[in-house]
Amino acid sequence: MKSGSYIYILTVGMNVAGILSCGKNITKSRGYRYGIMEQRVVTRYNLQVPAHVETTLSDGKVRSYEWKTRDVSSSGAFLLTNGQLLENGTDIKVNIFLNSFSGSGAWVTMNGRVVRAENNGIGVCFDGQYQFINNAIDLEM
Repeated sequence: MKSGSYIYILTVGMNVAGILSCGKNITKSRGYRYGIMEQRVVTRYNLQVPAHVETTLSDGKVRSYEWKTRDVSSSGAFLLTNGQLLENGTDIKVNIFLNSFSGSGAWVTMNGRVVRAENNGIGVCFDGQYQFINNAIDLEM
C-alpha cells in the first residue's frame, strides 16, 4: 500500500478509521501531550484486548507472547508485556482479537516494529497492512 492510501475498517466501539502506515510521508500534527510534541495523526483508543505476538529470533526460531493491548490505533498500539520487553527496532507480528456485540469476533493480524519500550510494555508501529482471520483455532486465547 502506498503511503497516504486509506483502507477503512469498522470495529466495535470505534469509529471508522483510516489505516495509515507509520511512514515518513505522513504529515505530523502539532498537538502537545505531556509537554512533548504529539506526532500521532490518528486517534488512539483505550482498548484492552488479547494480543498474540510473534518475533523471529536470529537463529530462525519463532518466539510467541500472549499479552494485552492498553490502547490501539490504526497505525500502532501499546502492548502490556508483563515485564517481558523487546528491543526498539524489533520486527513483530501482532494478532489482536476484536469481538462484537453478537458474541462473534475475528483476529486481525498485522506486522509492526517496536518503537518504544517502557517498564510495563512496548509501543508498536504497524506497517499499514492487515488481514482479518476468522475462526483461527490456533490463535484463540
